[in-house]
Amino acid sequence: MPKPQYRQHFRDSWLQDPHLKDWLQVIESTTGQEAKCKFCGTTLRSHYGALKSHGMPKKHQQNKKVITTQAKIPFKPEPIGSKKKQEARLALFTAMHTSIRVVDHLGEVYNNNHEKDIEKVQLHRTKCTSIIKNVKLHQKIVSTFPDLVKIYECNDEGIVSTIKKTIKRFDPRLENLMEIGTDNASVMVGLNNGVYAKLKEEVPDLILLRCLCHSLQLAVSAAAKEFLPRNLEFLIRETYDWFGLSSSRQSLNKKLYETINDGQKPLKIVQACQTRWLSIESAVSRIYTQWLEL
Repeated sequence: MPKPQYRQHFRDSWLQDPHLKDWLQVIESTTGQEAKCKFCGTTLRSHYGALKSHGMPKKHQQNKKVITTQAKIPFKPEPIGSKKKQEARLALFTAMHTSIRVVDHLGEVYNNNHEKDIEKVQLHRTKCTSIIKNVKLHQKIVSTFPDLVKIYECNDEGIVSTIKKTIKRFDPRLENLMEIGTDNASVMVGLNNGVYAKLKEEVPDLILLRCLCHSLQLAVSAAAKEFLPRNLEFLIRETYDWFGLSSSRQSLNKKLYETINDGQKPLKIVQACQTRWLSIESAVSRIYTQWLEL
């Protein structure tokens, strides 16, 4: 009988190796521990020579540069002391059993039983109301819809002013703004006078999250112009124009399609346009499925 093939196992000492420690991770799988590159996101063979070779190619170095240059969010949760917990308990009691007006006297009654200033709470109507309204039960990030604001000046100054006014209604500290998500319009992401650039002057750690759908549409459009033959692009455009602008041609195509497909009705030809993201895929698919009838 042939000898069983030896399979090398992952070694913990590789995590401290100077050539591997910056990017090597260990993950659990059905076959045991495996090596994974945290820059490339790929699972690798547990072999020292193969791991060293993985760190050399240009693709790995590019992924490393992208990840290591990303700005980190300087966020540290504030510790919750006994004083804050007691204020939360009093606010909960007030919300369930009495009116907000009582909390001014309730706080004084509580403080009379504590001689040390560090144990005394500072809870009055305004603070108690804010705790009841703003403290989240879920103890995690919750997606909400605060407001929908009408903008009268659709330029960078008008948008920035509206954003700041809306945010300050919920939090007076603008520096608590951590991230802004926008499309790729120049008024939003312009390097000099864009909305993001102006907000970043006041919030240096602000992160920009570009619209992935818009970015993907731009990438697909550029790739289609470069690699899609012009005759195919012409065919896609003219097919829609031929049927979309003539009801008589639509009627003739419908009769022919129903005759060939046992009475089934055809789906409409889709237009490929720049304002509808990734519409070229649906336009090509629709022509392809009806190629025989067309």
